[in-house]
Amino acid sequence: GVTPTEELTFAMDADNQPLISVITTCKNRLSHLKVSLPAMLKLANSEVTVVDYACSEGAAEWVCANYPAAQVTKVDDDALFRVARARNIGANKARGKFLLFCDADIVLKPALGDWIAQYGEEDCFYPVPVLANVNLMGSFICTANNFREIGGYDEAFQGWGGEDRDIYERLDLAGK
Repeated sequence: GVTPTEELTFAMDADNQPLISVITTCKNRLSHLKVSLPAMLKLANSEVTVVDYACSEGAAEWVCANYPAAQVTKVDDDALFRVARARNIGANKARGKFLLFCDADIVLKPALGDWIAQYGEEDCFYPVPVLANVNLMGSFICTANNFREIGGYDEAFQGWGGEDRDIYERLDLAGK
């Protein structure tokens, strides 16, 4: 992937590797992020990366000023929003065993971290079931190793939509 043109990072200590890396993207959805980010940061044994993808509302600056525990990467070299690229950029910063991808309008429950710690398996991935809630589509959990093994999201996808099914199919074909 292409390296972001500006990067602001606030990470945990190198010795304190998190179990879960939460990755969320924001392009002109700062009002959603203001509600969801505090809940993301409450997951036990986790780190959070916010990818500000040319957000005209100043998401990166707001996160750095209000939640310095979150890692922030700012991308300002792409006028379009490409969620696949944004998520790959966030995943490149991740240090956790599990990657949890969710949109900026998803409010996570703290118990999710406990569930991942108890039930998360190495060669499995956990998408939101299609019939569970259409608003959660695209949110999923997989190990960082499996994500990297298949090359992450396919950045040929423009905008959003389709990249989620593609990654699920590629993980499935890889036996994950």
